[in-house]
Amino acid sequence: MQQSPSKWQKPSGLTVISGRELPEYLGRLPIGEVWGIGPQTSRYLAQFGIRTALDFAAKDAAWVKQHHLSKPYHDIWQELRGEAVLPWELEPKTDYQSVRKIGNGLRPSGKAGAIDDEPL
Repeated sequence: MQQSPSKWQKPSGLTVISGRELPEYLGRLPIGEVWGIGPQTSRYLAQFGIRTALDFAAKDAAWVKQHHLSKPYHDIWQELRGEAVLPWELEPKTDYQSVRKIGNGLRPSGKAGAIDDEPL
């Protein structure tokens, strides 16, 4: 959820959305504009009446489990509900890992822009 608000009322590159404003913001945010939710998932969720981020956030844990949403979507659902999934990183990132393709069986190199072709 940290990226979406940056496009809403963007003075000085920072947007603070208070707890009171959150339902209004999520209610106006189309589900397809939530980072990590693409067109195919948007169409799937629309089958259940989920058209906004608020619609998705309002679903309970049983609904999410019943519809077999994979971990990334479960994480997005939690974040929309205000439940932090990942810790905040306050220090600048100094190391990067990269791989050529997802699921290619290669180990990340640990060097910016480099790929280690050693199998996992």
